[in-house]
Amino acid sequence: MVSKPPYARETLYIVHTPTDSIVAKFHSSLTRPLSLHLTCNDATNRVYVIDSMRAGSPYIWLIDGSGDSVIRRCRMPGGAYRGIVCDTARNVLYLGRYYRSGTRGRIDIVDGATMQVDTILDAGWWINAPILDTARGRVVCATGKKGFTRSSTLLVLGCASREYEGITPLWHQPYGLCRNPNEQKLYYLWGDGPGGIGVVDERSGRVITQITSLGGATLAFSQTSNKLYYRTGESLWVIDGSADTMVKSLDLGSGACCDDLWNRGLNRLYTTCHGDEFCELAAIDCNTDSVIRTIRLRGCVRELILAERQKMLFGFFGHGGFQGLMCDPESIVVDSLTDWNIQAHAYSPAEGKLYIGLVGQLNVYHVWPFYLVKSIDWPYTGGAYQHLACSDTTHKLYWCADDTLMVLDMRGDTLVRLLSGNFRMMFSCLDRSGASIWFLSTNDSVFIYDTRSDTLSAVLPTFWTHAPLHSPELGRIYIGQYHRSPSIFAYPDTPPAGVAGAPTLLPRPSQPTVQRAAHLILTGNAPWYDITGRQVAVRGRANDRLSIEPGVYLCPRPGRVASKVVVVR
Repeated sequence: MVSKPPYARETLYIVHTPTDSIVAKFHSSLTRPLSLHLTCNDATNRVYVIDSMRAGSPYIWLIDGSGDSVIRRCRMPGGAYRGIVCDTARNVLYLGRYYRSGTRGRIDIVDGATMQVDTILDAGWWINAPILDTARGRVVCATGKKGFTRSSTLLVLGCASREYEGITPLWHQPYGLCRNPNEQKLYYLWGDGPGGIGVVDERSGRVITQITSLGGATLAFSQTSNKLYYRTGESLWVIDGSADTMVKSLDLGSGACCDDLWNRGLNRLYTTCHGDEFCELAAIDCNTDSVIRTIRLRGCVRELILAERQKMLFGFFGHGGFQGLMCDPESIVVDSLTDWNIQAHAYSPAEGKLYIGLVGQLNVYHVWPFYLVKSIDWPYTGGAYQHLACSDTTHKLYWCADDTLMVLDMRGDTLVRLLSGNFRMMFSCLDRSGASIWFLSTNDSVFIYDTRSDTLSAVLPTFWTHAPLHSPELGRIYIGQYHRSPSIFAYPDTPPAGVAGAPTLLPRPSQPTVQRAAHLILTGNAPWYDITGRQVAVRGRANDRLSIEPGVYLCPRPGRVASKVVVVR
């Protein structure tokens, strides 16, 4: 067996150009051939070389350009470097750095005399080599996510201020949409890491300005105060909806876990912040733009749902379960530990119901007073991707699991029909009448359903769509498209012609009289309790059948999770 020869160490050669001869050479600490990055300070005759790809502990060499000798070698912060430039006038180095996993990029500003890192600036995702613009006193650098051009951004850094003077999108990515109905403006988030807000005039369809920042994650708008709220890492920007300028910035701690929600009735904004072991909900008064209350939650919130008519706010946790808060004042009144493996949620304002899709099951709750109305089994959803959408106009709930769609009448939560197709639902949006529901699918199409007849009205071909948004004043549906051709599509909310094929009707399943809830195991001797805590029966080996009234019952088991049984007529 022939073994592979070891890689030669990377070497820096110094060549005397008049004679084209090598006068000195230096070996790097690398054990495989990878490029070194170097720059020169003509004023001090010093050469700086980055030993760029050494995992965990890169080095920078300081070389005397006169004597061709290494003066010192300094360890740099962890990561890999893409390039280095020197501002000769200020004797300052700018290094483009990213972590080997490609997760985040940085620009390190290093003092050329002391070789110490003075400033570290966030540069988003996959960073390119910085370029020095000496005439204007700037350093420019393009960043983007590895393998994608859809999030490319140009960063402009002032050498004197050591701060970003401009952040310009080279390739837009509208992955979040929000409307200003007062000014008829459309806001969209762009960029991964370095990015900001694009402002579109809905009447002309043109981008009129761009508000830039770093690490933007969520958008929310207060129609009462005419302000836009933009979450950027640990800060919340308050932006004037008329002038599109920042009014103030609120420090809220670590970044948001989910989208922010605006409460129209109270003119409050709800946002989350989290640490290593906690998550808090902050209630912000949009009149004064101040935090009026913070509530410590049980876990990291994945999604918020506001039931504004019932003055309830629900937070769903990534690890399972949810909590419900009563608004004004915000206080926890519901804490559910039973609904694990939550896949989807939906809220019906007209019916006052909260729908929670689990693995193989749908739980229907009355929002306030909060109680379980019904539990519906659907074994097909075991491990399947789910999506829930409500149409209050036609009193129907759409429960999607992979390529199957169950239609329920929300007035009695009974099955209307079961449809199937060759697509998977991701997001949804209703038109202004509620007669059509727009589904965004993973197979690069938008499916439009007529909620009155439950038939497919049209199929619109798209590519990598997300963030559907409805404009009732203009009668439009906005859909963001990214990756190959980032765009925002504006459709009339009247379904266009173009049916690709009607879905097939599946047989209606039979409805059981006793339906399974979470962790239902009916074995062994165990007492049954109603929701008031009163013992109603004991199920044992002698009496394995029970005759009880419809309702919700709990069956605790020592050392294990309690069973919950829902008995319906």
